[in-house]
Amino acid sequence: MIHDGSAIQIGYSAVRRTSLRAHPGVLEIVLVLRGALDVTVSCERFALREGDYAVLNAGDPHLLVGSADNATAILQLRLEEFADHVPGLGGVIFACESFDLPRFRRTENSLRRRILDVLLAAPGHDLERAAALLTELADGYAFEDYYERRRSPSRARRLQFRQLVIAMQDRIAERDVLDQIATGLHYRKASLSRIVRETTAVSFSDLLTYLRVSAAERKLVRDDATVAQIAAECGFSDLKYLTRAFRAWFGESPADYRRRTRGLVEADDEAPPCRELGRSLAEALRGAEQAEQRPSRLSITPLLVKNLGGRADLFRTVAELARAPEMPERITTPPRPHLLPVRVPAGGAPPLDWVAVIRGIDRESFRPVLILPVADADLARTVAGEVIAAGEDDVEYWLAYEGGLGAAADGLAERLRAELGVEAVPMRVG
Repeated sequence: MIHDGSAIQIGYSAVRRTSLRAHPGVLEIVLVLRGALDVTVSCERFALREGDYAVLNAGDPHLLVGSADNATAILQLRLEEFADHVPGLGGVIFACESFDLPRFRRTENSLRRRILDVLLAAPGHDLERAAALLTELADGYAFEDYYERRRSPSRARRLQFRQLVIAMQDRIAERDVLDQIATGLHYRKASLSRIVRETTAVSFSDLLTYLRVSAAERKLVRDDATVAQIAAECGFSDLKYLTRAFRAWFGESPADYRRRTRGLVEADDEAPPCRELGRSLAEALRGAEQAEQRPSRLSITPLLVKNLGGRADLFRTVAELARAPEMPERITTPPRPHLLPVRVPAGGAPPLDWVAVIRGIDRESFRPVLILPVADADLARTVAGEVIAAGEDDVEYWLAYEGGLGAAADGLAERLRAELGVEAVPMRVG
């Protein structure tokens, strides 16, 4: 962690296991130079191997577990020092792991070289190269790039979106956030909602919930406030609302999460420095022939609950990955399988084999949640029936409905219970 107020810090460690830690205001990039590294960051968990890298957003709690032969480069950047280089940097939500979006775009190797250039820069040149790296990440590997992968928003739209994120962060504890931002920034509410939807493919309310859950997680890790106090400080109307939202992301209640992670926060780091070895391995990696393009692996985010059926290109990507022979390495440390939402869109699903999609999910790491549309009850009944008939028992079922369809959701839940023996949970989504 940067302690002296400097803009950049570079370290090399033989990571065995770290405590659960978070660095407010500091972006961290980990690059595996040798061995393997399991990374838990907020509610995501993934396995990195030699040459893989991951960008960890400022403030996100994270835990690293390395193999016996691990050597990892850790690059930390104090974001406020780079604000002049990246306009609206405080509103950037980075979404970059080597195995996912960069590999999907076939830019994995070029970004790795960028990171290595910072790590191995001559004295006096590291800040310049770090600024260039941050600029590239912010303008191509951020939240607004993740869900719609075959097009990029204009620079003006990116800046507009970052301004909205900053405004949402500033008002995280308030009610009527949409009204407040619309008034403060002189937008119509409908225009604000449209900007967020068109830029990110998720709704304003989903994005706000993401920011609030993230803020709650950070407070649970570092603060001694009660869970009810944290709910109020993060803008949740009551403890029940926080618990429901938090459970959808983490698979456990806020209280359970705090109890489970408190010991991880207080644990000692087992990550001795290995600067000379690390630099030697980094030099070798930079000079080595780049490996043949490997299959992309999806980084699972909870906002897939709302978006998986909303953008066809990402949905096809999920289906292709589910059928691919190379799946993400199994993680050895998660307390339980993470919920993986699979949304069935109303009005006619894409021509996919839903049973194949469910079967393609790694059950060691993920528990599938089939999200069925109340607005298309016949389709919901058909898809659930196919999955059950195929013998896929370890699946949760949610019934997604909008305002005014609560009674229909309850009726469909009762029908599925009576006909298929399925306990489906109605979930309002709008």
